[in-house]
Amino acid sequence: MKNLSVNKSIVILACVFILSVLVVPLASATPLFFYNESKAEQSTTSTTYIDALTLNFTPPIQDDYLILASGEMAIPSIAEEVSVKFDVDGNNANDSAVLRPKDIDDWFPFSFSKKVNLDSSNHYVKLRFNTSNAGIAASVRNLHLAAWSIDVEAYNESNGEFQIVNSSINRTKLAVTPSSAGDYLIIATAQYTGPTTSLTNIKLFIDNELAANTSKMSRLNSYYSFGVIKKLSLSASPHQIDLELSNGVATASFMRNARISAIRLDQLVSNFYSEIESQNSTTSTIHVTRLSSSYAPVKGIYLVIGTTHLKHATIGSSSLTRIAYDGTNLAGNVSVEPDNIADYISFFSFKKETLTATQRIENITYATTSGGAETFSKYVRLIALRMNDTDQPSISLGNPATGTFTNSANVTFFFTPNDVSSGIANCSLVVNSTINQSSTAIVLMQENNITTTLSDGLYAWTVNCTDDSPEHNIGTNTSEKIVTVDLTKPVIKVNSPLNNSYIYGSSSQLFSINVSESNSIKNA
Repeated sequence: MKNLSVNKSIVILACVFILSVLVVPLASATPLFFYNESKAEQSTTSTTYIDALTLNFTPPIQDDYLILASGEMAIPSIAEEVSVKFDVDGNNANDSAVLRPKDIDDWFPFSFSKKVNLDSSNHYVKLRFNTSNAGIAASVRNLHLAAWSIDVEAYNESNGEFQIVNSSINRTKLAVTPSSAGDYLIIATAQYTGPTTSLTNIKLFIDNELAANTSKMSRLNSYYSFGVIKKLSLSASPHQIDLELSNGVATASFMRNARISAIRLDQLVSNFYSEIESQNSTTSTIHVTRLSSSYAPVKGIYLVIGTTHLKHATIGSSSLTRIAYDGTNLAGNVSVEPDNIADYISFFSFKKETLTATQRIENITYATTSGGAETFSKYVRLIALRMNDTDQPSISLGNPATGTFTNSANVTFFFTPNDVSSGIANCSLVVNSTINQSSTAIVLMQENNITTTLSDGLYAWTVNCTDDSPEHNIGTNTSEKIVTVDLTKPVIKVNSPLNNSYIYGSSSQLFSINVSESNSIKNA
């Protein structure tokens, strides 16, 4: 890590990354979504990286995946650092955030994103962390990892580190030309650092309009995270999205792993978005609502993302911000004391939620640690994205068991359906590979039954169920059971002794009979 406070003579390095894309919506396979989280605080005294959270998954086919990561880090020393590394299959060597805190109670946010192409073998994404001093434990919490096979219709990245001095501007650029007008979600992330005596600025521009603006006076060896989302409608014409680094002094500022994704939202069944762009403040030491998003979701799995910018107007006090889903399910909780009263940092956090079709409320709240000292926030945004349901219902078959014989034409078949993402719309009894009866009166995770009328014969039976998601996924138990319906009594003919015969002189007599039966004879 460079000692940024003593770098006085820097040659301006001009690096501009440009990607031009004609966006054509694809009829791709249903996007897949893999997720893992760890909310509890974890600590380490290791000076080498150790695993904090791992997401293992196996794509069914080779495809592009958008990888997302977020969390919070802390260390109780203003002279040491906690580092968090973002690792995809052992790559992304310089994808890391580093914090030397202003206050020992600081919990600083970090976030990463990256588009990768993955084959159908096993893959992993990891968040790893360490401390700079084995005598002082570093901590992380509220960790989230996601791998999403969404069609990212435009993407650009600048993985290497680049620098600016003397108010120079360096941009990672993304050019987008939709084939038709539509709604898009923009996700932008980066890591940055700069002088310890002046501000480093990160700005997001969409068609030259400011969409995010953070400023931070750096601490020695620190490398901060920038993360932001923005939903917007784009016309079928060229658009430009820029991530900009700037400062106003001769000492260099640096940015690395700058990445911008543009996702067309009509790939998804539904999304719900709320934002407050203007700045507001509070002097409350109790969390107050900054943004509340209320919506009635379609039942299913959701990726909920929240972002905001926050600052505190007083050195010696901290800004507090939380992203809470449905009021209680915390996804993020940061506490940051500024190095400069102009510091404005970004907070990016997300969480997977399984929602029912009932009213839902998501909140971003904020507070101050010192009454009378103002905490500010702006660019406050929340989006709930319904993941396409790819989970098929599973069915456990009950009675009648294989080998069952019944002499009743009315046969009742028992089964228990389940679905991890949705409810059940209907289930069908399948007899000899043909749907026999269907029912919509199905109770999830309880034994249900369907009764039907069958004639004499041998029957292979199973059940299939359709979930109530918009995708209408169908699941079938492929392990059929065999039942025999026997409505005809055996025909018995006595051959001997003849009718009205008398038996003389013997205590035993041989009887001869013929039995006719379409099925096997159990006993006679």
